[in-house]
Amino acid sequence: QDLTELFLDKYLSNRSFYLLDSNSQSTDVDNPDQRISEDVNYFTKVTLDFLLDVLDSILNLISFSAILWSTSQTLTGALAIYALVGTYIAVFLGGRLVGLNYQQLRLQADFRYSLVYIRDNAEAIAFYGGEKREQGEVTGKLDAALRNYDSL
Repeated sequence: QDLTELFLDKYLSNRSFYLLDSNSQSTDVDNPDQRISEDVNYFTKVTLDFLLDVLDSILNLISFSAILWSTSQTLTGALAIYALVGTYIAVFLGGRLVGLNYQQLRLQADFRYSLVYIRDNAEAIAFYGGEKREQGEVTGKLDAALRNYDSL
């Protein structure tokens, strides 16, 4: 809650909401309202899960290393080297997934925003017969999100 309120305070101060408007050409931030509501939740959930996993792994490492060390010191050394190499490979290969996951969140937010845009502008779209154009926009955003999801 505190993190969301902090972001809301920053978003509504100094006319930031106006400068980050989706109609503005000079912004690199897309859908700031959805990012505040969803990305803060995602960030806190992932961070908490990560910290709990790290704590669990450290406790398991300490307890099982002591048991393994008393059984075989050579095997303990070999397994430590194996774990370090495996960790390096996972970090090297997993680094690409961070960017793809960020891209997925952005593409999903774009898709949701396009649906909100249709709802907010339903009268104008119906009056000017823009259904096909809007359907093409929404379908394109959905296709982009699904292509990126397949890359994950």
